[in-house]
Amino acid sequence: MTITAEERAALRKNATDIANDTRLIYPRSEMGRIILGLLDVLEAAEAERDALRQQILDLMAESEGVAGLHLNGDLAEWDWLIDHGWLSLWNRQEAQKRMEGKK
Repeated sequence: MTITAEERAALRKNATDIANDTRLIYPRSEMGRIILGLLDVLEAAEAERDALRQQILDLMAESEGVAGLHLNGDLAEWDWLIDHGWLSLWNRQEAQKRMEGKK
């Protein structure tokens, strides 16, 4: 499930309101603080994912593929890896654009 930036902002605002509402009983206000903590964890994980993704893009731009993957001495080129599902979650257009930048 993906949360849009707008949904995240609304969730953060609502959770902050809940956490800071002194009229609410303990479990409810604590829930707001827990949601805020989870949003912080989510944002940190997304930042790490984005950094890793950039490192992979940089590697793809600076190399031809993965040596030794086939265990036969052949180079597994990035196009082959993408086409055969090794990078199935990868956005092919983004990878292709990045790879073209190295030529």
